[in-house]
Amino acid sequence: MYVYQAQAQLTFFPQRKSGEIGSQFDINYQFKKGTALGGKYGTDIAVNFANWYGFKRKYRVYEDFNTVETKTLDLGEGYYSDFNVDIRKKLSHSWNTALIYIYQDYNTDKIQETEGHVYATTAVWDNLFKIN
Repeated sequence: MYVYQAQAQLTFFPQRKSGEIGSQFDINYQFKKGTALGGKYGTDIAVNFANWYGFKRKYRVYEDFNTVETKTLDLGEGYYSDFNVDIRKKLSHSWNTALIYIYQDYNTDKIQETEGHVYATTAVWDNLFKIN
């Protein structure tokens, strides 16, 4: 539901950031109509996992210049991660339902350069009824 905004800049002050590395995985599956979990209309399930990290780094701050050393695949501090599951089912000709679970971990200190850390859990039960 939420897309992470990549942090591309190299900064020394106030936060120290020097690139990032991340990944996202999506798995979608549809239980066929007429099966035990698919029922009369079928059932759709989507699972998503994403995570982003800064690189491990060494900063050297001098009066005239600053340097930073990073190793390409060394994961440093976590910036963002989320996990969500979305189950959608048509129950009848006029009734659709969806169950959605979302967990997010958002490091506001590194992403927005403000103090804090957000841990959010969201659960949604959505229903759609078609009325003639």
